[in-house]
Amino acid sequence: LSLVLLFGILLAMLLAMNTARRLVAPIGRLAAATEEVAAGHYNRQLDVPSDDELGFLVESFNRMTSELQAARLDQQASSNEIDAQRRYLQTLLQSLTSGVLSLTNDGLIRTANASASQILSLQTADLVGRPVSDLAQEHPSLQPLVHLIEEHSSSAEWRSELVLNPGPQPLVLMCRGTLLPGQDGGLVVVFDDTTVLNQAQRDAAWGEVARRLAHEVKNPLTPIQLAAERLRHKFMARLDDTDQQVFARLTQTIVAQVESLKLMVDAFSDYARGPRLELKSQSLHSIIGEAVELFASAELSVIAELCQPEPAVAIDAVRIRQLLNNVLKNAQEATEDTANPTVWVKTRLSVKADQPGLALNVEDNGPGLPSGADSRLFEPYATTKERGTGLGLAIVRKIVEEHGGRVELGASKRGGAKVSCWFPLIQPTDEQAS
Repeated sequence: LSLVLLFGILLAMLLAMNTARRLVAPIGRLAAATEEVAAGHYNRQLDVPSDDELGFLVESFNRMTSELQAARLDQQASSNEIDAQRRYLQTLLQSLTSGVLSLTNDGLIRTANASASQILSLQTADLVGRPVSDLAQEHPSLQPLVHLIEEHSSSAEWRSELVLNPGPQPLVLMCRGTLLPGQDGGLVVVFDDTTVLNQAQRDAAWGEVARRLAHEVKNPLTPIQLAAERLRHKFMARLDDTDQQVFARLTQTIVAQVESLKLMVDAFSDYARGPRLELKSQSLHSIIGEAVELFASAELSVIAELCQPEPAVAIDAVRIRQLLNNVLKNAQEATEDTANPTVWVKTRLSVKADQPGLALNVEDNGPGLPSGADSRLFEPYATTKERGTGLGLAIVRKIVEEHGGRVELGASKRGGAKVSCWFPLIQPTDEQAS
């Protein structure tokens, strides 16, 4: 009996240990799988050992890991979509010709695209991550833009035109701003450089005015002049000496004023003329030599300093002669009251925007430009002379732009004025280069 009892106890212990092992093994696998899930492996699945409570627990674990895996895939897809949208937005902003600035609620510049840096002549690193108020302190020319942004920081939408003066040429910006939604909020500012567009609109308007005036004024001038001359020939002999002097003076005044009006109308015609150029590879230096010989005299010294060898440029000789006549005439008039009046005409190779060209500079030792004079002197009727049509420099700028060049007005190191014209060089073809 004792032996049977001993074997029964051992059998019971074996059965208990087997049952415990069967119960503990799934729990161990469940604990190990839980550690894997905690490490981020959400695709872990366990075999269901039975249909009891332990099996229900394992099934619940498998459902949990499946849902976590699906949630992780959704989160990754959402993150990838957000990254794609961010890259798309960055690419779109960088390709815009408009400058774009986004600011936080406290005035910190969050983003700036390449066009914003180019228009404002700043590096992106000088803009992003800095308060917009710092721009006004470090770059005083941008103070109007900063003031405009701060003034409309709480406006839902706004639009305004702004003129900056970062250099010799004024910069005209068309600015628009919109408040951003959400708790973070902020402000986005979009601005376009409309300097060239505004200048083109003004040129077109002035060209139309000049065309109409030249047409309407020129017609009656010749009959007026002829009538005054016929009056002089017909009635001069019938008057006494005193009346003859008065009559001659009055008719001469009419004829002289008509001649002045004709000159003005010719200037209007030159300004209104369309760009019908005959561009040919010609010697600009020879045309300069003709102009220097024409204006050089005992009263005015004209010095030519021309670069060698002469580069090839495509020009219209007639229009270039007209340009030189206008510029040299202005220099001659500016130096009338100057001791030893001198004009320097120089040419040199110059590169603008990675394009080689020929720079033509005309300087004088006159009194120089008056204070406040800038590129607006290139507009019609903008003149500092007591007598003048105000079309000389306007015609000069138009001729240079017709040749695809640029023109600037500034101060000479010799104290007078300086007109700088730039013409692109003729690019050699592949055959010529070979």
